Amino acid sequence: MRIPNWLTLPLLLAGITYAGLTGGWEGVRAALGGAAITGSIFVLGYAMAGGGAGDAKLMLAIGSWLNFRQGLVVMFFVAVCGLVWAIIVVTKRSSLREMPGYFLGSLGLNLFQLRSLMRGRSFHIGDGRADTSQPPKERPKHWYPYAPAIFVGTAVAWFWLTHFGFLR
Repeated sequence: MRIPNWLTLPLLLAGITYAGLTGGWEGVRAALGGAAITGSIFVLGYAMAGGGAGDAKLMLAIGSWLNFRQGLVVMFFVAVCGLVWAIIVVTKRSSLREMPGYFLGSLGLNLFQLRSLMRGRSFHIGDGRADTSQPPKERPKHWYPYAPAIFVGTAVAWFWLTHFGFLR
């Protein structure tokens, strides 16, 4: 349930370095654009809704190997896979009838957190402090790992980009 820094940070640096070696400063700009589009939503999710920092770092790293347009394609497929994954998890844990409640509750919480951030206040689920002296607490009931959606969405986007899209 963890995506370690030793995996994501070298992948991020390698993507930017490769882009610089093959495309110069324009390549670095493209890699940073890809990282920005793929990582920004996950960084916001981490900052506002208690999303995983590992997910955000993984998406930044994946995006560093892409440009902005390719990053948009990856984000689309990751989002679609995330929606399907959420429906599967909610259905398995409770029922499909509860999906609108989960969706509206999450939307309301995110809008409240965005408003708090825009007013200069931060709002975090829990007290926001990490206590390493205690064993980790159980995850909230609504929590589910997003890495499977990232993996499947990235794989589908790679297939799409190589066969139908921008990488041909």
